[in-house]
Amino acid sequence: MLAGLNEGALSTLVLILFILILILVVGIFLFIIIKSLSVWTSNNNAPIQDRFCKVVAKRIQLSGNTSNLDSNTSYFVTFEFEDRSRMELWIGRQKFGHMVEGDVGNLTFQGTRFKEFERKKAM
Repeated sequence: MLAGLNEGALSTLVLILFILILILVVGIFLFIIIKSLSVWTSNNNAPIQDRFCKVVAKRIQLSGNTSNLDSNTSYFVTFEFEDRSRMELWIGRQKFGHMVEGDVGNLTFQGTRFKEFERKKAM
């Protein structure tokens, strides 16, 4: 196989590569867990806000294998506040279906966590 390497050196090289790949996989897994816990803690510590806004955009994100049942659909809505700032939040499918671009109302959220959108009638 590799010139100049005996069986002992080759098995040591394979073992080192295996350990490095294992460390990389465990590191990525720990990073994802720590990042998720950080966002969860940040949202829990954020105050619950209720602000008047307008629905300016809706989008759907497909992930996974879209050719079969292994796909996952996420629903996002962008809200624009009176000061022209915008925030995009992940919301559930049912709430997504009840909102239309141009709707105005009160958005309740905590950090990046959507709580409720109460639509107001246009005048």
